[in-house]
Amino acid sequence: MAVYKTKFCRIGYNPEITTSTDPENVCSGLGLNGNGLYKFPIGVPNILTNDSLYTRTYFISSSSVLDTGYGDYDERQEVVEDRHGDKGAIEVKITGLSSSYRIKTEKVRLSGQTPIKLANHYKRINDIKVCTVGRLLKNQGDIYITALDSARQYNIIDINDFVSSGVPTATQFIYAKIIAEEGKMLSSHYTVPNAHSLYVQSIKLQTSALHICTWSLKAGVKGALQTIYKGRIPNTFEAQNQPALSFDTPYLFPAGTDLNISIETVSGTVAVTTIVEGYLISQELLKIENEERKKTTALVLKQPELASITPIVSVDVIKEEESYGEDTVVDEQYSEVTIYEDSYEGSVEETREENIIKEKEILKEIR
Repeated sequence: MAVYKTKFCRIGYNPEITTSTDPENVCSGLGLNGNGLYKFPIGVPNILTNDSLYTRTYFISSSSVLDTGYGDYDERQEVVEDRHGDKGAIEVKITGLSSSYRIKTEKVRLSGQTPIKLANHYKRINDIKVCTVGRLLKNQGDIYITALDSARQYNIIDINDFVSSGVPTATQFIYAKIIAEEGKMLSSHYTVPNAHSLYVQSIKLQTSALHICTWSLKAGVKGALQTIYKGRIPNTFEAQNQPALSFDTPYLFPAGTDLNISIETVSGTVAVTTIVEGYLISQELLKIENEERKKTTALVLKQPELASITPIVSVDVIKEEESYGEDTVVDEQYSEVTIYEDSYEGSVEETREENIIKEKEILKEIR
């Protein structure tokens, strides 16, 4: 597989949807006080200061005092099973997007039920996972990322006022959550990073019980989602092993697109899992490879003696590769599906990359 193309798999899970709570998104306790309806942040968070009139700043906390990196934690020593006493999660890695939709990450050391302010300010949060644990090897409580999102009412803002025993209050939106002992957030929501294009090939939906459920795939920008597809989850487990939705031509979602899967109606209490698969194209790496391919091909065409080995690429291949195109869609725009065909998979792609390396070595000798 080309360096600019990486496999994409997004798994979402909602442990309980009932006829009295539907519709719900496929996520675990996200939304306003964990109501199951995920809300994408609309504006860019401002830094929290005492002079702020309106602010949003992210912070993280756990419902368990055992999820903490403070005390006997030493960054200079390797984490082993019998160190840190009875500790659960110590550090969490957060992956999100900046105001320009660029990928940003950070690691945060937990402090149990005490909320910790995040170093970065995100426009989107795509993922959180536990990356360092103590002797208990798992996060012992639910871990939340939430935000102080309201008009300032006090001269001094204390984020401790917005959690109760580590759990966000009912007035706060939960933007990410790791259920106790699971180690990673499972949610269907995702936002495509800047300079990337997401191609979705298939979507699977599975239920814990045989209830008829209707679902929808939604996408849009700036949190304004449109319904892309509506479907029905079959009431047999055998049928659920097959994709509920697959595309012969992968469905394109450009940079800045918000995605989410919603369960619209259920016939009974049920847990739902979703699996979205495809691949992510880095437009920056694609541009570099296309430029290198053009230069190398031009040299090969000028040097007939290089024809003795398998050609790196032909003019037709160059045209086909460039059909990806550098994505010109900006965050404020949204495009429909474009035709996309990929003829380089598996061993064919690996052979092509090996030929490029051989070709460059021969060119060095000729020079």
